[in-house]
Amino acid sequence: MVPVNPFWQFYHFLTRDTISDGVYGENERVTSRVELLRMITINYAKLTGEADIKGSIEPGKLADFVVLSDDILSVAERSIPNMKALATYVGGKESLSRSVVSVSVSECCVALSVAPMRASLLSPG
Repeated sequence: MVPVNPFWQFYHFLTRDTISDGVYGENERVTSRVELLRMITINYAKLTGEADIKGSIEPGKLADFVVLSDDILSVAERSIPNMKALATYVGGKESLSRSVVSVSVSECCVALSVAPMRASLLSPG
């Protein structure tokens, strides 16, 4: 069983490690973090028929995402479950901030969307 925490879910797909019983299906792990982000963002939006409004950050789509405490593309695997959402954006506007650190959207390189298990790769810009 994988908890609702999206960081634990990301960690599980990346490592196949479980909370209490070790690694299962190691040969089924997703080894590319970029591919894993695609699986849980745009591919998930396609699966649910929402790819025209969700799954990636681009003009005309909902701009729901969070700013993460670490770069999910490079942080050590063992650190992923402990990552935090520093700020939540809904419709492109900050709706929740857990940090006094100001982070602009253009400074972000990775963001998970507000809905669990929907993430988007952002290009600084």
